[in-house]
Amino acid sequence: MAYLLNHLAISKKTWNGLVVLFIIVAAVPFIKNAFNGYAKPVIDKKQIITLSKHLSSTAGEHHNFIKTISKFNPDTLSSAGWRNLGLSERQVAVIMHYKQKGGRFYSKADVAKLYTISPEKYKQLEPFIDLPVKGGAYPHKQKLIVPVELNHADSATLTTVYGIGPAFASRIIKYRTLLGGYNTKQQLMEVYGLNAEKYAVISDQLRVDAHAVKKINVNMAEADELNRLPYLNYKQANAIVQYRVQHGEYLSADDLADIVILDPRTIQQIKPYLIYK
Repeated sequence: MAYLLNHLAISKKTWNGLVVLFIIVAAVPFIKNAFNGYAKPVIDKKQIITLSKHLSSTAGEHHNFIKTISKFNPDTLSSAGWRNLGLSERQVAVIMHYKQKGGRFYSKADVAKLYTISPEKYKQLEPFIDLPVKGGAYPHKQKLIVPVELNHADSATLTTVYGIGPAFASRIIKYRTLLGGYNTKQQLMEVYGLNAEKYAVISDQLRVDAHAVKKINVNMAEADELNRLPYLNYKQANAIVQYRVQHGEYLSADDLADIVILDPRTIQQIKPYLIYK
């Protein structure tokens, strides 16, 4: 027996190792359960049902929107019409301001350029916009074959011109009044918002009767009357009158060159609007 015990005897170091091994073996089931707890999150059935209902509701709203919307022309759509499309008051205000300033929509691409409409909203509206996909002829007006006379046309007549809406027609007439009439078509590019691109679209649909220009007798006019011309400020208009008082009547536009504050360009601009007898 003593011989057997001697062979079975273990050192203290070996015994400590066995104890540690036993602890590790015993802890394995607990570690496994802990990891399973992290790997398998608890599924909340109530949350799944709520999310499902929300997605169904959103899809239903989109479906109802598609069912109620119809083809529309952004040029003629009212404020209420834009609101019915789901736009906010601020978005509608921006669009209406753009139209009041003479802005027009010639294609669907023009609507997409509006910063107030997001790409997502445009994608939703695009199938219903009653315009060509890209540039091209404006669908509700064709270019006029017989030109409109610029100095006699009223606002309604001007809006028959392809490229001129109510806002631009109003500005063209207002500027015509300041001038006393257009001497050339090129003066349209002096109208606020009417750039070279717009002028190229409308110019061949217009003509000018320069005889209709209302002229000012420079030898009788006071500064206020001369200042009517948009090319002159009051100081320049007054200088014309004072020079006449000091040096006598003007015989031609060449005499205006003696006035220091009048440059050659200004003289050429006012020349068609002055008479000397």
